[in-house]
Amino acid sequence: VDGDDIAFRRADNAEEFSRSRVGQIAQDGKGFLWFGTQYGLYRFDGYSHIAFAPDARATTRLSGVFVNAMLHDSAGRLWIASDQGLDILDPNTGVSTPVAYAGDSGSSTMIQSIAEDASGLFWLGTTTGLYGLDAQGRTRVHFRHDARDAMSLGSSDVKFVSRDRDGTLWVTDGAGLEAVDPSSGRVLQRVPLQEAREMRFVEDRNGLFWIYHASGDALATFDRAAGRMVSYRFLDAAGKPLPRFGIYTGLVDREGRLWLG
Repeated sequence: VDGDDIAFRRADNAEEFSRSRVGQIAQDGKGFLWFGTQYGLYRFDGYSHIAFAPDARATTRLSGVFVNAMLHDSAGRLWIASDQGLDILDPNTGVSTPVAYAGDSGSSTMIQSIAEDASGLFWLGTTTGLYGLDAQGRTRVHFRHDARDAMSLGSSDVKFVSRDRDGTLWVTDGAGLEAVDPSSGRVLQRVPLQEAREMRFVEDRNGLFWIYHASGDALATFDRAAGRMVSYRFLDAAGKPLPRFGIYTGLVDREGRLWLG
């Protein structure tokens, strides 16, 4: 899509977010958009925002304010990871239920990414490894880096987790991209990358991974079948390289177009 063809509309009460960082966006089954910020969770219905934040007087509330990761699951629920823990929110009732997963023990563990696989497991990429939870939030597996095991995760700092169209589980850490066996936690394939800060990827309709990250020349593709990596540079209309910048989010839409933020 050419830039001139894109129409942007600013939400009427967008000034509420003038000091917020909207780091997470999810859409529920009714079409509502949910925004996770450092000041809480907001729902947008096209006309107004409704804030969901911890309230000492409430019987059901989110565990924390700063939303780090969010997922709309196949059952219509929202999994919300904050600075203080993990909650499952029913978007129809607004009732949230805290999840006491194995890593939630008052330590410095932080959830950085959430994904759901075809078997019904929910995967948490955290600062202390990769956790697999069932639909009720019970921890089933926990994988981490083991210096004595060359087949273990390259790092316990799992920044992103996702599954590809074939069902393979992939994670990113400080060293690159890794395919992981969900039953054993053993790494099946490693793709080293030099620029790995806040690295994530999206898969297009042809199975090509578009890898983006927050620094340097921030976009590359990875063809799994050929084992080929291609890096991209951004140029202006005159062919001059643009200043180095980061990409923080990506999406392939229903028309197959790639959107980058």
